[in-house]
Amino acid sequence: MIVPNSIVIHLAGKTTSQLKEKTQFHGVKNTLVLVLTFFEFSYILRALFMLIFLNVLKKSLGNKIDKNSKKIQEFPTYRTIFKGICWVIKNYKYIQSKRKETNSKRVLTTQKLIEMGLISY
Repeated sequence: MIVPNSIVIHLAGKTTSQLKEKTQFHGVKNTLVLVLTFFEFSYILRALFMLIFLNVLKKSLGNKIDKNSKKIQEFPTYRTIFKGICWVIKNYKYIQSKRKETNSKRVLTTQKLIEMGLISY
């Protein structure tokens, strides 16, 4: 049965907290996959280091270092980050195949894209 005008009341925000954790998990996972798929190998380690370093720094200091942020966002928990890393490790063969496919069609180097201001890390 579909009731488009229905109202659902959730107690103690359980659904909201579950959705937030899933959204953050997919954000972490997708960021890692993006770096592993699209960056050239020489930039992957630097990019991953910066992602982890900045995430820990932001988590420690809050939004004090992110002056461009208009909306306060909650940072993923370490558990969520760990789950994202585990997903990447579990699916590494798939990510590697996409990486090979993407890089076989590469026209510009990562360095050139950085110089053009199209990507940053």
